[in-house]
This record gives sequence, structure tokens and C-alpha cells, in this order.
Amino acid sequence: MATFPTDGNDTITGGSGNDRIDALRGNDFVNGAGGNDTLYGGYDRDTLRGGDGNDSLDGGGATFYDSSSDALYGDAGNDTLLGGNGADTLDGGTGNDSLNGWNGNDILYGNRGNDRVDGGAGADTLLGSLSTSVREDTLFVVDNSGDKIVDLSGTGIETVLAYISWDLRVSWNPNNFNQQNATSGLDHLTLAGSAVNGTGNQVDNTITGNGLNNTLNGLEGNDRLLGRGGDDNLLGGFGNDSLMGEDGTDRLNGYGTTVTSASQFDTLDGGAGVDYFILGGAWGISYVEPGDGYAVINNWDWANDWVDVRGSGTNASQFRLDKFRSVVGGAGLDTEIYYGSERIGIVQDTTNVEIGRDFRFT
Repeated sequence: MATFPTDGNDTITGGSGNDRIDALRGNDFVNGAGGNDTLYGGYDRDTLRGGDGNDSLDGGGATFYDSSSDALYGDAGNDTLLGGNGADTLDGGTGNDSLNGWNGNDILYGNRGNDRVDGGAGADTLLGSLSTSVREDTLFVVDNSGDKIVDLSGTGIETVLAYISWDLRVSWNPNNFNQQNATSGLDHLTLAGSAVNGTGNQVDNTITGNGLNNTLNGLEGNDRLLGRGGDDNLLGGFGNDSLMGEDGTDRLNGYGTTVTSASQFDTLDGGAGVDYFILGGAWGISYVEPGDGYAVINNWDWANDWVDVRGSGTNASQFRLDKFRSVVGGAGLDTEIYYGSERIGIVQDTTNVEIGRDFRFT
């Protein structure tokens, strides 16, 4: 079915089939009703409702480039919503939806379902799912320091794909978009494009770098940090963290830079390249708190890797290595690293570790 409206202010309702409706000019209201519909707002201020079905709603961004503010509602179904150049409002409704605000300072609400919420250019406000009974995951895409992610505290996983450096601690109140929350429930962060830095929060985060020289900081929680390519600086922070540098010259510090009173158990894997496993620094030696916390170092390469305690004010005489048993991992013997009587590290499945050769003190 094709509907041909006027250049005035039209109200158009589709049928039960798959409709294609182009509203042209004017401040129009278009309802696709049933079926898998394609709706174009055209110029001026339009309201588009997809109704039932898997619908495509275009407020004018890809076609007309007008600066009017449109309202797009996907309603039921797996819908695709695209705003325009104005300050648009997009609501995915139920279903697994893809929302893109295009240009302008937009408000996007994924609503129910597993949604992709991308503000596009401009300082946008992004909301996911409010469900507390059914897991519904949201992918937020940010590319502007003015973008705001509103934490609705649902049960789903909230992942941020960031084209700029991003901090998961920053989220905004659903009752006041200008009020920052004291804590944030955002879960995961992936850096893309020119993004350099990624920071976690108090929950268990997965933070993934890109091909640049990233600094990733998990802060609290049991975090997983993946450097990918580039020369990366990975800090696990408080909690039991897993750090993987992958390619490049990486610095892996599972403990962080603050001495704690709780045991921490971290796993460090530098991957290919020259890697530095940080077991101490200006804060002192890591993993000497009460209990038996330590770092497990995987895929040790004696020709390229270092145990780094620079800045801690220690020297070789204060450390010793035990190579007589298998403690973690496979059946091979491990190297246990002791600072005095405190075990602070285990190099897994190798005894090819020497203090004089492999430790950096200065």
C-alpha cells in the first residue's frame, strides 16, 4: 500500500499490511498500524508511530535534513528509528530496536527489549530498559562528551560503545536528566574510533580497548580488562580482576595504586610483546594485605617480560622465588614470588624466572 499525503498538516493511518508512507511537508501524524511499515516524516515537525510489526521510521535525517524536532515511536516489534537534524524524541517501544538520533540534541529511549541506542551527533540523552523482571540488554553508543546515559537500574546488561574516552561512573537520574547519580550500574565499556581512556565503576565491568594506546581502569568490582592492540596501561583496581594486554608493550597492574586491607586475586596475561607486570610502586608492594592475595601471571616470556616494582623502594634482597610445586594451572611447576614472607605472585607453568634478570627495581 502506498499513501500519498499533501504538503499540509496530515493525519495518516496505514492498514494491516506492509505500508510505505511518505508524509512530505507539514506537521504530520503518521500511524503505520499493523504490518511491517516504512514511514518517512519528511520536512517539518512530525510524529511517527510504527504500530505492530517490524517497522522502519525515518524522521528526515537520511533523506531531508530538516532541523525540525520529530517524535518517533516504534511501538511493538523489532523497529529501526532514525531521527533528523532537530532535537528529536525516539522511543523504541517493545521489541529489539535500533535507535539513531542522527543530528541534534536528542532523547532516545530503548524501552523494552534488547536495544541499540545511538544518539548520533549532538549532546544526546540515552535511556535503556526499565525491566526488573526480564533481562533486557542495551547497547549505548556515545561520541560526544555531552552525551548522557540515564541509569534505569533494570536487570539487563548495559554496554557502552564509546568513540571518545568514557567513564562508567557517570550516569544520570531518570527523574532529572541534569542530576548525576551517586553510583552507576552501567556494566561494560568498549572503546572504538579515537577513544583512549576507559574507566569502570563499582560493579563487575568488562572494559575493552582498541588499537590505540589505551589506559583502562576497572576501579572496584571483579573486572575484565582487554587491551587489544597498542601499548596499554591496565589497572584492575579493588577486586579480583582479569587483565589481558594482548599485542603491544603493556603495563598490567591488577592491584591498583591503593593499599587495601582485603585479599585480592588477580590474573595477568600480557600477550605478545614486551610486558610489565606491576607488583609494586609508590604505594608500596602489592598483595601484602592480611590474607593470601596474589597475582597469577600467565604466558610468561622471559625474553620480553618484566616483574616491575619500580618506585616501591625495595631491592632484590627482599624477594625470593620458590619453584618446587605446581600451585595453579596445569601440571607444570610454577614460580612463586615472595616479598619477605608474603606471597605476592605466581608465574604459572614455568620456572624460568630470575630476580636478577627479570625484576625491575629502578
